Amino acid sequence: MAMETLTKTIEINRRHPIYKALRFVCKARAGKDNCREILHYLRLESKDGKRYIYAADGYRIHIAHITDKIGKYDTQIPDGIYTAKVTNPRIELEPINIEGTYPNIWLLIPADYPKITTTKHSSYPDHAASIGFAQIIKAMGKGCFNFHWFEDISPEDYQWDVFFSNHTSPILFTYRDLTEDLIAVIMPICVEI
Repeated sequence: MAMETLTKTIEINRRHPIYKALRFVCKARAGKDNCREILHYLRLESKDGKRYIYAADGYRIHIAHITDKIGKYDTQIPDGIYTAKVTNPRIELEPINIEGTYPNIWLLIPADYPKITTTKHSSYPDHAASIGFAQIIKAMGKGCFNFHWFEDISPEDYQWDVFFSNHTSPILFTYRDLTEDLIAVIMPICVEI
């Protein structure tokens, strides 16, 4: 598929308010072994007066609501599809033009699911992740999902609300505070016992 650079690379350093949200979104990009090339990239989209950046790999979706101007940072990132190079001190976004259509992720976000738990903070992140994972598994009953996807959304400084309907439905995770608004959707692997 043909790719063409549209504008210059945008650098987001680790002190920028959207850096953590971008790192979170980047975790859901499809690997290079995925044949759907469009899923190797991030998508930035304006919707209902808000700006979102997201990635999906066919099994999960990570979405971050971003603001162009936060304090001294004024980051005008145009809507489009971006490559993302994540290094320790920064993330480099480069807009590209690629054949294909990014999936309409908004159709995949569950609505009106009951809240089943809130993952807890802990001074031991693995402990907090284990407790949250166990609560979700208990609620799912017959279903399961890849634990590595849960690890992606369980850094120690986030406390997620978890929404779920039944063992064949996606699991919705939301995190909101004064500066960040994140969503993760994980598709379950159905297991009948």
